[in-house]
Amino acid sequence: MGVTNKMEEQNKSIGVMWEKVSKAKGTKYMSGNLEILGTKVSIVMFKNNKKKIGSNEPDWRILLSQKLDEKQRTIETEDVENI
Repeated sequence: MGVTNKMEEQNKSIGVMWEKVSKAKGTKYMSGNLEILGTKVSIVMFKNNKKKIGSNEPDWRILLSQKLDEKQRTIETEDVENI
């Protein structure tokens, strides 16, 4: 990949996500950051396990991360299963 392509990719990218596994239930989720208009926001993304086949419901739910104990930590999976 040339320098121009890397610069173009960086200019289009608005964030990054990492796949993780909940310690409590072993559920997979993603956490990461978005940067929009110079503001960086930490988010978590969970699969919508309540989606009915053929429905118009979203496949994933995106939530803001919460700061706990002065460290950036994400919401545990069981806290969002009722969303």
